Amino acid sequence: SFKDLDFKNFSTRNFISAKLSPDELISLKEKTRNIILTDDYAPVENLLKTVARQSGVLLACGRLLEKGNDMLFKEKYDEAISLYKRAINLNPSYAEGYSNIASALVRQGKIDEAMIQYKKALEINPKDAASWQSIGFQLWTLGKKEEALKFYKKAAQLGDKESIKAYKEALRRLKK
Repeated sequence: SFKDLDFKNFSTRNFISAKLSPDELISLKEKTRNIILTDDYAPVENLLKTVARQSGVLLACGRLLEKGNDMLFKEKYDEAISLYKRAINLNPSYAEGYSNIASALVRQGKIDEAMIQYKKALEINPKDAASWQSIGFQLWTLGKKEEALKFYKKAAQLGDKESIKAYKEALRRLKK
């Protein structure tokens, strides 16, 4: 019965995130005679496969992004871009991958290509203030200040403090 189960060995943190370690799952299966049901009576393994896969993909993307950032810091831009592209291949809707490719392209002086990548990031995540602001910055440096201001404004509207500051600075400079 449910009262006979020993839950002392289970971490509540893992239950909140709906992810059990392999040892916890084995222990739970042993104690419940291999029957684990969710609130809709579906075997939990059926539901966890998708969650585990998505979590694994996001974890792998995050690690590739970190490695890419290391390469970016070392000014190995092509290697960084390659790592970011690997993350995107794992998860085509990984907006950070596109925005980080854009950052590397900017450092290579490939502004037009970078703008395409920033826009791809925004198609996936329109609330990415950093990409809106980055486009604004690139347009500003190209002398397209009125157009840049629109992107700075959009970034500021998202409530990001750095973007608000950049927008106010762009307004101030435009009025000079």
